[in-house]
Amino acid sequence: ASVDSLNFEALVSDDEASPGVERDIDTIVIFDILGEKKLLTKPSNLYDSWVNSIITPLVQLAKDDLKLFELVHNRDPHSGKPKRRLLKVPLSQHIPDEYWPKVLDWSHSNLKFLYDIGYQAGLEFCDAHQADLKSNPHLQAVA
Repeated sequence: ASVDSLNFEALVSDDEASPGVERDIDTIVIFDILGEKKLLTKPSNLYDSWVNSIITPLVQLAKDDLKLFELVHNRDPHSGKPKRRLLKVPLSQHIPDEYWPKVLDWSHSNLKFLYDIGYQAGLEFCDAHQADLKSNPHLQAVA
């Protein structure tokens, strides 16, 4: 994550020689929690301070990677239009403000809480973008 936090390279390369690159992708769905400044909280102890020292640069890298992708790598050089549609799952809006100081806690209860939030956000996202996702012949329904 400290080198390429969102790792778009294999998704956007138009280089025919690049191995493992999918050039027929027309929609990219992003679950971006790293780019959320609310991850940066005042540490309550030495451990929190250490975690913040790790997460702080990653938050900015994720924001920069997404901005660079949208403005440079995902643009057709001739028309300036996006090459691929970018859809973002709004994970952070499902996290209550009072919970943000605990988001990076390493506990089973936090894992379950965030899993449930992510699952609910994913369901709502699929409902909201149902037509966009169903119209893609490359996606397969999972029961």
